[in-house]
This record gives sequence, structure tokens and C-alpha cells, in this order.
Amino acid sequence: MRALDVKRALAVPALVCAAVFALLLAACAARPTPTPDEHLDYSRSELWVELPQDANKPADVFFVLPVVDLNNTTPGNENVFDPKTAGRFRKTLNMQKGIVSDFANVFAPLYRQQTLGCYLNGKTTISTWTGSASGSNSYAALAYQDVRDAFEDYLQNRNGGRPFVLFGFSQGAEMVHRLVADFGNNEAFVSRYVAAYAIGMPVSAEYVAQNPAVRMAQRADDTGVVISYNAADERASLEGIREVSINPLNWRTDPTPATRDQNLGFVLVDKDGNITDERPQYCGAYIHKDTGRLVVSDMEDPNELYDANNAPFAKGDYHLLDLSLFYRNLQENVRVRISSFAK
Repeated sequence: MRALDVKRALAVPALVCAAVFALLLAACAARPTPTPDEHLDYSRSELWVELPQDANKPADVFFVLPVVDLNNTTPGNENVFDPKTAGRFRKTLNMQKGIVSDFANVFAPLYRQQTLGCYLNGKTTISTWTGSASGSNSYAALAYQDVRDAFEDYLQNRNGGRPFVLFGFSQGAEMVHRLVADFGNNEAFVSRYVAAYAIGMPVSAEYVAQNPAVRMAQRADDTGVVISYNAADERASLEGIREVSINPLNWRTDPTPATRDQNLGFVLVDKDGNITDERPQYCGAYIHKDTGRLVVSDMEDPNELYDANNAPFAKGDYHLLDLSLFYRNLQENVRVRISSFAK
């Protein structure tokens, strides 16, 4: 079994986009860079990474992307009118949307997301992922302003009454947590809200208590809930907030372990959306009884991931693989929850 270079497998290269997307980028480049206090106009199609022309599937996914540039270590917000940045959004979506695109219409906005530098805080390694669901700085505030504006445009003008899933990984999860907290008492939201997958951004019991609209998932088929976890090796330092998690292999919230036989498939996807590696029964997992972190276990070679290139994250922090490790289980679970909502 060949060794994994996690960063290389999941990085978003800066190559030329396809011809159709190049036209979109040209339209973006023609527009002036917005000022921080300017709201973006999400009625404009060029502000969407993906916008279905014919939303013919029975449910939607509002997809909020994570940090798209792992080399931008300067704190700030990305410029969505820069063609290279817009291209990175496209390629990142290609690598993730296969989890949901077989059975849902995907709506994914460009937004002035926080750069990686906002999370590094001047360091070269992220040693712990402590969570920032409340958005504690001006960079996070601007990013959420855009995501909220895009979601309002989607809900009012593009949804068409269909059930929807919110999906976000890492910074995208941070944005999704805030959408649920803000819209969770809105009737138009509640009546169509299937679930929110907010993966790779820890949420604490205190945050849940402070936000009654945030209901955490308890099983495989409940709806109107948030699905959250963060994967790590059992040898990694697990300091940080006490997380509220669910195990994506057995869909339990207690420490009951799931074996690798329950893993439907570890999957790596390239920037064009092609599967480059798939391994059923790759690993098991359990929720740590003290930290709530999802611990990866029951691997044929427990050192393959632990010794892999994982920058900028600390050794044993599998943040970059949170989706890949449980790809097929997530895919199946989104389908299950959409079906459950329809009953």
C-alpha cells in the first residue's frame, strides 16, 4: 500500500480552468475589487461557483467551501474577483461535491473567505483546532456577511420550495454553524431544512446551549440537525474545546467504536472531480470519551496517515482528510437524511 502525501493529494493547484469557467473569470476580472463594507450582489451569476441552470433533482445542497489557498499565510480576506482565487474555488468544489451531487442540486457561492493566515495566527503549524463558530474577528465577519447574503438570495430566489442541505467543511463549517444559529427560527428555513453537515470545525456544548436552533445529530436519519466531527489519530494531542460529535461510521454519539468493516470507502478526488484513490474498509473510528474528538482507529497500517505529510496541521491531526476518510459513508448518509425528510 503506497504512502499518502496528504497535502499533495488534497491541494488545489493553480492551473488553467476549463473554457466555460474562463468566461466566468473574465467577467469577474472586469469588475472592481469590492470594499470591505460593500455587500456583494448574489443575483449576479458570476458570484456563484456553481449555479444549476436546471435544478431538476428533488433536493438542494447549499455548499460553503473551505480555505481554497493553503499558501496564503497573510491574515485577511480572499478577493473573489481575482481569477486565480475564483479558479481555486472551482477546483475545491470539484474535489468535494461528489459527496452530494448524485442526488442534489448544488449551489455554491464565492465569498470573501478568511485566508489560512487567519487560522495560523503567525505560526507555521496549526497545533489545535479550537473552533471559531461565533466568528470573533472582522475577517470572519466579512466572510459570513457574504455567505449570509448568498444564502438569503438562494432561499428567496433560487430554492423553489425544495428541501435543502447545508454542507461546509473547515471554514465552510464555521459559516454553516452560523447560518443554522441565525436562520433556525425562520419558518421558510425550518420547513425545508434537511440537515447541516458542518465538518472540521469543532462545536462545543456551550455553543449549542447558547444557540437553541442548533440541534446536534443523534442518529443516522434524524433531520433538522447538525452533523459535526473532527478526525485525529489516537496518538495526537487532543487538547482544545470539548466537542459535540457524531461518528460517521456507526452514527452514534457515544464512544462505541466502529470497525473498518463499517467504512464504505476512503476516497481521494482530484481538482477535476476524478477519483484517484478509493479504499473500502480503510479505517474504523470512535469518539474519545473525554474530548469528544473523533479518533481514527482499526487501520491495517496505523502509521500510513500518522507519518504522512500533513502540513499545515500537527502530526496526527487528520483535518485535511475529514471528508475523504468517510467519503462513501457521508455520501450515503446525505441520501438517507434527504429520504427521511421526504417521508
